Amino acid sequence: MSDLNAIAARYASALKVAEVFTAGEDRPTTNDIWFYQLENAVWSNVKFPQRSMHYPDDQYDPFKLYQHRACLESREDVSNAPDDVLLEALGLNTVEGWGWLQFMVRDFAWFALLAENWGWPAMRTDYSAATKATEHANEDERRAQAALYFVDLMRERGIDVPANVRAAAQAHKVKNNLSEEEFIKWLRGHNQWFFFVYTCKSVIVRPEAKGAYGEVGYTGEHRQRFRSEIRAAAESRRQNWNAPRSCDCEASSDKQ
Repeated sequence: MSDLNAIAARYASALKVAEVFTAGEDRPTTNDIWFYQLENAVWSNVKFPQRSMHYPDDQYDPFKLYQHRACLESREDVSNAPDDVLLEALGLNTVEGWGWLQFMVRDFAWFALLAENWGWPAMRTDYSAATKATEHANEDERRAQAALYFVDLMRERGIDVPANVRAAAQAHKVKNNLSEEEFIKWLRGHNQWFFFVYTCKSVIVRPEAKGAYGEVGYTGEHRQRFRSEIRAAAESRRQNWNAPRSCDCEASSDKQ
């Protein structure tokens, strides 16, 4: 029980931290930015199919449209599609299958660049060299931060990921008579996405790897236009994330 209480305390702390990701003035929330990034990633692959790297089938291609080529032909198609369709188009799992977390790990560096330019604390990555952080975040730090973003986004959707994870973890430990340490060791080798969420608050993020709040880097007309684009994508995701599929596309063997 003490282990479970400790885990619950870590996740309560994680949710408390996530609560700071709110908007001020015309600044989009971090969830807004993630919604924009998903729609933009899919639309870019629809609009520029020639960017595909044509990797072998066993190598993931972030510029490839893996599914839904026939039903995602316009920007409007992308905006009206449910999250599952957009995630599948990128070769990722559905929402239920950790697809959003997979996308957040995939696009973490690009998101960090956008978040920093909107004045949010962001980790230093290859794409955000100008961040207030002085050192690059390591893989554990990036994965833990992605998991916190995931928890916050799912909570907005009414999905209590930490509670679901805790319940599943406790059931597995009891059934297999595992200690917390034994369970984490097993989990690391069997489900990396579950592992990222389960351990995200136990990862100590170095202060030098993550910047602080700052001024918005966008100005003038560009700022207003970009804010409008993000707002539009966020609104369509909130409205259509769980909309009925408008296509009969079947699962593809191209899926990651």
